[in-house]
Amino acid sequence: MRHASLIAAGIAAGLALFAPPAQARAPDSIRCQLEWQAARDGGRPDRYRSFLRLCPGSANAAEAKAFIARSSPVIAPPQPQPPRPPRGTPPRGFTPPPVVTTPGALSATDAWTRGSAALTKSNYGEALGYLTQACNGGEPRGCTDLGYLYSAGLGVATDDYKAAQYFIKACDGGAPHGCNNIASFYSSGRSFGKADPVRAVEFYQRACTGGDAEGCYNLGEKYENGIGVAKADLVRARQLYQQACTGGEAKGCTDLGYMNEVGSGIAKPDLAGAAQYYQLGCTGGNGVGCVNLGNFYETGRGVAKADLVRAGQLYQQGCDGGSARGCTNSGYFYQYGRGGRPIDYARAAELHRLACDRGSSAGCTRLGVLYQLGQGVTADAPRAAVFYQKACDAKEPYGCSNMAKLYETGGGVIANRQTAIDFYRRALAIDANHQEAKDGLKRLGVKL
Repeated sequence: MRHASLIAAGIAAGLALFAPPAQARAPDSIRCQLEWQAARDGGRPDRYRSFLRLCPGSANAAEAKAFIARSSPVIAPPQPQPPRPPRGTPPRGFTPPPVVTTPGALSATDAWTRGSAALTKSNYGEALGYLTQACNGGEPRGCTDLGYLYSAGLGVATDDYKAAQYFIKACDGGAPHGCNNIASFYSSGRSFGKADPVRAVEFYQRACTGGDAEGCYNLGEKYENGIGVAKADLVRARQLYQQACTGGEAKGCTDLGYMNEVGSGIAKPDLAGAAQYYQLGCTGGNGVGCVNLGNFYETGRGVAKADLVRAGQLYQQGCDGGSARGCTNSGYFYQYGRGGRPIDYARAAELHRLACDRGSSAGCTRLGVLYQLGQGVTADAPRAAVFYQKACDAKEPYGCSNMAKLYETGGGVIANRQTAIDFYRRALAIDANHQEAKDGLKRLGVKL
């Protein structure tokens, strides 16, 4: 999805319930509600005719027929001065009026080109005007980007309902990325009140068929996990990830690499093939692909021979690409001087902190160790306990066993034998073979 990270952030942050305008009555389907509002917004007979074709039994059918009946068969185009797109950021809640193009105005395609350029430069007010003109003029890519502005609240108040309208309009107009975006809404339940995975699959299929690589990737996830389809189909998932990878979606390459690594959808694991796809994913900017390839070079799996220098480079590249695991693995190399790196505790602490902030429980544990030992940071046992607790809560066994040791010895916390036992048991509940927890319970006289 264009600017997918922002839209995904919006989905994760909490999604507004579907709230159609008063004219869209409850008996109508979601699609009919959206089509009705689009007809009213467009104010053109063709939009009302499209509505009637799709929703002939709607409660709004009579009003649509009345509008068509009183509309002149031929409407002479007005001749205003070429519209000037709004500049700056409009006030929240601003809804731009429909833009009517004239022979002397920008074409819809040119308006989209300018709007897209303004969007790339974060000139959201300017983008809003051009993209509205493009969408109203029949350029479906303008509708896709206009939907993005409303979904992300850029230059306008966030309005998931309008965003959904524009995405559907874009999809129906032949813009496959609009299909992908409305599919994501159906997948998450955003704007519609609840998720509809079957509808999501339908729109992801339209996106993929139209050549949208991200749509192919998202459809592949549905088939891999058996969501919105009759049953999981790993062979189909592989085909879709391949389409995504070939189309430039790096996540598709990485996921195909993982399926090769574990032998998913194929007769047996193919580590050499996995390495090739991880390389494609990494080159395409997917941090997880870099980290997975780094692990291959660290262990010597799937590559000619182990190469710790290369592994360290790939872990750092993965970290730079957004992977929390890449950050803590790179930090580990600095912490212990691996891969030809000099020991640098300060750099290790910086990377572990970044990993922990991004959700890596291993990063939190390793940062706790540095605080406990005073390496690269000022020694602070209570601070170490905070990070161990965070890691343990995220089901990282070393976080639990390290926390247990603090309670066993009274380092940074008040010594408490029973609490130490509880944390050792939490570690074993996560990993039944966790030796540190077994040894700790033995020291405390607890039989396993």
